[in-house]
Amino acid sequence: MKRQWRLALVALAISASGAAILAETSAPAQVSAQSAFTSPEGDFTVSFPVSPEVSSHTPAGKFDSGFRTYVAEDHGATFSVRVDQFPSGIPVPKPTQRSYELTLRGHAVEHSSRLVSTGPALLSGQAAMQGEFTTESGATERMRILTLGHLVYQVSYAHPDGVGAPGDGDAFLDSFRIMSR
Repeated sequence: MKRQWRLALVALAISASGAAILAETSAPAQVSAQSAFTSPEGDFTVSFPVSPEVSSHTPAGKFDSGFRTYVAEDHGATFSVRVDQFPSGIPVPKPTQRSYELTLRGHAVEHSSRLVSTGPALLSGQAAMQGEFTTESGATERMRILTLGHLVYQVSYAHPDGVGAPGDGDAFLDSFRIMSR
């Protein structure tokens, strides 16, 4: 059981960071250019500044993880939501500071950035963790991560050096809401 837990934690870190090589399909979001967006699956809402592009990976087997990404670019800044879904047969680690930090570190490695700070945050009114990243070019990213059962939500705002400020994305991050199931 301990080995399964460790494998699930590694899978979570790899999948959440986007390091897994998976076949993706892309399709434009079926929404107007309004800021309010509800995922096609109906599990969350968020206020994107423009309509996001949607991509996903449907699990191919019993132990394959699926994911969905929603990305909008506006005035040089990137607003994104990623939802990873792990199979019910794989034990997913409970959300702890350690599991969140490992996921955030994996994201930093995958994106050639440096994790400069982590701390507690709220995402959809629930206890989550926030990480802030920088790159050599001066780009900055702020990400909040929340695990609920077999779903991992990552909501982020990134901007290149000289475009906006980290606080500019707070309204986007704060607008994220998980829908009742």
